[in-house]
Amino acid sequence: MNLDALTVEVLTELTNAGTVRRALKDADVPLSWSQTPEGAWLAEAPDGIICRLGVGTFDEWECSCPAMFRCRHLVRAVLAWQAHPPVDADAPADDTTAAPATPRVDASWFGPRVAAQGERLVAEGITARVSTTPRVRVRILHPLDIGIRYPVDADPRYARCECGSPGCVHLYVAEAARAAAEPALRASSAVLLDTTTPGADQVDEGPWQAWLDQLLGVGLSAADALIGSAVRLATGWESHGRVHLASALREIVTHLEHQRSRDAQVSPERLLLLIGEVESRLRALRHGGPAPASVVAGRPEVEQSGEAGRFLGLGGGVEPRRGLEQPACPVARHSHGCRGLDGGRTGRHG
Repeated sequence: MNLDALTVEVLTELTNAGTVRRALKDADVPLSWSQTPEGAWLAEAPDGIICRLGVGTFDEWECSCPAMFRCRHLVRAVLAWQAHPPVDADAPADDTTAAPATPRVDASWFGPRVAAQGERLVAEGITARVSTTPRVRVRILHPLDIGIRYPVDADPRYARCECGSPGCVHLYVAEAARAAAEPALRASSAVLLDTTTPGADQVDEGPWQAWLDQLLGVGLSAADALIGSAVRLATGWESHGRVHLASALREIVTHLEHQRSRDAQVSPERLLLLIGEVESRLRALRHGGPAPASVVAGRPEVEQSGEAGRFLGLGGGVEPRRGLEQPACPVARHSHGCRGLDGGRTGRHG
């Protein structure tokens, strides 16, 4: 066992600044050391407080004080070990808690329930950003949105998850993402990883184009005929994880309902922007791009908060943007005269 990697800065991240400050004040307290058959070290202070450290994750190290774990006594014991290592502390004993030589998910770090849940999530596909500067950090974007940081290299014993629970399923998924990204990290300090099935987020655009043709053909005056089919289309998209597409279409439905009841002023510009958002995401899913398809589609819980929001709308491909440059008719394939959103002619394109 070697605790030299647990610097004051790392210990502050694993606990907090106040805990480390109090531990430094007690750094001169003499400790007596002994070792258990499992290889853990016991540090006993003159006041009878005993700390057990060195086996398992940092959060599993224990203290006999009321705080029990992550307390100043444990930090004090680590600092004392670094200043005056016990005899044979670095001997090649059976250290079953050492980090694995290769970054693969070791189920022994987790309970059977967490391991089973993690395997299921990993099998469904991971979308994550893995970076190594200044320290290893994994931001999971799919199937959830949460961050895990590694204060000590890539050692999972000291990894910290935003959820605050040690040995959580998020760490399991992060370990899998880190392992998958390792080859690419040799050439880059940050990797955007997507292990989801290629083409899983492709969309049959036929129903959407048929509905859009109807909207452009009959205009807002026929809102009643458009609402039901749009709701069915949005529901189908949601059931297949195309959350952002469905969200934009449902907002269009809201505008149509306002138009029908005349309780709000409909903005054609806003409708065109929403139509353009759907079109741009469909192009991104069709052509691929810098953002993973699962993020563009908005699978459930992909883009709820945090860094995931940076990937909104990315990956639109190389086709000309349709719907924003020609606000009168957002579908460039219409080479004939068509009716605008207000039911009138918008002129000819091309």
